[in-house]
Amino acid sequence: MQVKLIAFLVAALAFMGLGLTAYHYKVAAKDALVARDAAVRDRDLAVTTNRNNEAARLKAEADAARADRLVSELQDQIDTANQSTLDVATRLSELRANNAKVNDYLGTPIPDDILRLYDKPKAAGDH
Repeated sequence: MQVKLIAFLVAALAFMGLGLTAYHYKVAAKDALVARDAAVRDRDLAVTTNRNNEAARLKAEADAARADRLVSELQDQIDTANQSTLDVATRLSELRANNAKVNDYLGTPIPDDILRLYDKPKAAGDH
């Protein structure tokens, strides 16, 4: 009887050990699935973030190129305006030097009423 009891207890302990091992592997497998799902979510988030970062970088590069182009065009316009102003000033200086009537006309004082037109404060939107 004692041998049967010991055999029964050994068999029960073996089954309990087997059950505990199976339960341990089941929990480990469940944890592995959870970890895998988290890793997939993290990977998908990283891929999406990388795509968004790449799109933002490309947009920033395009914006910078556009800004550079606009600055270049504006500089060309400023250069043209400066050259035009210089040309007019040069021609006017030559006219004053070579034509006494033009020099006398340009030496005439501007009437006060006309000067007051320029003293008014500018309205909103005036340039």
